[in-house]
Amino acid sequence: MTKLKLIAHAYRMTPANPDEPTRMSRLAWAVLNDDNKLIRGFDFCIDPTDWGMTEPGAVADDGATFDRLFVIGHAAKKVLEKFIYDYENASELFVVSVDDFTALLIAEARRYQVGARTKPDIKHSLIDRANAPTLDLSAGVNPLIAYFTQTAN
Repeated sequence: MTKLKLIAHAYRMTPANPDEPTRMSRLAWAVLNDDNKLIRGFDFCIDPTDWGMTEPGAVADDGATFDRLFVIGHAAKKVLEKFIYDYENASELFVVSVDDFTALLIAEARRYQVGARTKPDIKHSLIDRANAPTLDLSAGVNPLIAYFTQTAN
């Protein structure tokens, strides 16, 4: 049986108003097989229509603007459902920080009343590794994929 690896990153939109919640503005992930060969990958911006967030002063991890997200963003529930399929079928999860990633995904999943029935058995955080490099993920998860597949070899 093939063990699937899931390498993912959730991008945040942090509001200027401290009374408003941080939201997931983008979700990118890749599924790799045992040989670290890419099976599939996705990178979805999220439509902020229902966020109720004050736009001025909000800051996105990847520099996205509300205008851009309104134009190219996808419905958060659909993106989460697509991600959950790969999350449930992965045996390992690789992210920058398991705690931060999980907290943001759980908050978003609760908002849209979706959830995973199973989760990967093994979780890896880049942030926990000694001398881990700082990766620029603003253009996507390719640097994260490269880092984790190089360290696995």
